[in-house]
Amino acid sequence: MKDIDEHRLIIDSLAGSLPTLPVLMNELMTTLANEDAAVRAVCDIIRLDQAVCSQLLKAVNTFKIREGSADRITDINEAIQKLGFLRVKEISLTVSVLKFYCENESTKDFNPNGLWSHSVAVAIASAVVSDYISFSQPEQAYTCGLLHDIGKVAKYKYNAKLFSKSVRSAGRKGVDLYELETSRKLVRHDLLGYLICKEWAISPMAEAVSLWHHEEERSNRLDIEDPYTHKLIDIVYLANKVAHKLNIGNSGHSIYRAPSPKFLKRMQFDDEDLDAIEGMINENIETNSLAFSLFAQDRTESS
Repeated sequence: MKDIDEHRLIIDSLAGSLPTLPVLMNELMTTLANEDAAVRAVCDIIRLDQAVCSQLLKAVNTFKIREGSADRITDINEAIQKLGFLRVKEISLTVSVLKFYCENESTKDFNPNGLWSHSVAVAIASAVVSDYISFSQPEQAYTCGLLHDIGKVAKYKYNAKLFSKSVRSAGRKGVDLYELETSRKLVRHDLLGYLICKEWAISPMAEAVSLWHHEEERSNRLDIEDPYTHKLIDIVYLANKVAHKLNIGNSGHSIYRAPSPKFLKRMQFDDEDLDAIEGMINENIETNSLAFSLFAQDRTESS
C-alpha cells in the first residue's frame, strides 16, 4: 500500500482545485445540529447561498409536499418549515458536495454523473438502513453515504487518464476498483476520501466511513473502537452493496458481492430483511429524483 504521505501529496497537489466545504455549509450544519435551532436562524444562513435556496424551493414545491395545493411556495422560511431540518440538511449538503463532482468532464471510460448517482443512492440507502435498525442519527448516515466515494472524485481530478485506465482494468479482470487498488498497490480512493473529509472537517465519523467502507470485518478497522462508529460503517457498507445490486449509477465498476452470513448475523438480518430494505430503498429513490437530476441541471445552467 502506498503510505499516507503519498496520498497527502496528491491532496496537496489538488489544493487549487479541491474546494473546501463552504463556510456557509459548516455554519449551517452546526446550526441544524442544534435541536432547538430557530427556523429564522437557519433561514438567514441559507439565504446566502442561492443554489441551496433554489433547490429547497424546488423540493418543497413537489406535488407530494405541497399536498395538492395549487399555490406555489416562494418563501424560504415556509419551505424550511414544510421540509423540516433533516430534509433541509440533506438537500443543502447534497448541493454543496455536487459542486466538486461537476467540475470534472467525462471520458470514454468514466462519467462523473454515474458516480454522483451512485453516491446519492448510497446516501439514501444509508438513511433507509438507519431507520430500519433504529439507528439514532440517520442524517449522519446520509452524509457519510453521500461522501463515501469522494476519494474517487479526487483521484479522477488528479489524473483522469490513469483513473480511466483503472476502470478498464477492473472491468477486464472482473474486480471492483478497491480490489484493483489494493492488489496492485495503487493510490487508494478510500484513503484519499479520508483525507478529504479530514480537510473539510466534516466529522470524525465521515473520515472513518470513507476509510473503512469496504472493510466488513470490524477487527480490521484500525483505531476504531467505538461501537457507534462501527455501526455507522456497517450501515454504509451495506448501503453501498445494495446500490450496486440495484445497479444505480456507476462508481467505476459493476461488481456486486453479497454481504457475508457473518455480517448479516451481526446486523441481525435475514433474506426477508434484505428484501424489505431493497424495496424501501427503491421507494425512497423514486421520491428523491431531484437529487439525481442535480448533476445534469448544474451542467446545463453553467453552460
